[in-house]
Amino acid sequence: MKLAGTSPGTEEGLPEIKVTVQPPQAEQLRGMCRHFTGVLNRRCRAGILYEAVRTPDGGTVHPLPCFRQDQAEAVPCAFASFPSAEEVAERRARIMEGFQARRAALAAGLCPLCHEKIEQRQQVGSAVVAAPCGHELYHGRLR
Repeated sequence: MKLAGTSPGTEEGLPEIKVTVQPPQAEQLRGMCRHFTGVLNRRCRAGILYEAVRTPDGGTVHPLPCFRQDQAEAVPCAFASFPSAEEVAERRARIMEGFQARRAALAAGLCPLCHEKIEQRQQVGSAVVAAPCGHELYHGRLR
């Protein structure tokens, strides 16, 4: 599978979707604990409360042991575990497949989320939305 490149352009009146997978993405994936679920969640997949491992420094960003670059400053976590090179490659491939599936659905005139036929596209703020389903298709200007 090719992991770099861009979509063919705007042949169907669709905006070009850039799907280039940059090396920094692989570095980010390698440096993120496999249990990390995002700071909007209270716990990681290992069941650890993020609040329990935050370093209270009075700032808005607190180092977490979930990221390799923060481990020296963060409260240690015995469950911190980072993906192997093979796991990173698999995740990058899944990301690329998702981009390609989204592009194919849009090119076929289908909503990439619910696969209903898009009868009309509407500009809603900075997003283009499908009608009748109402799902957001992409950010940008309706062409």
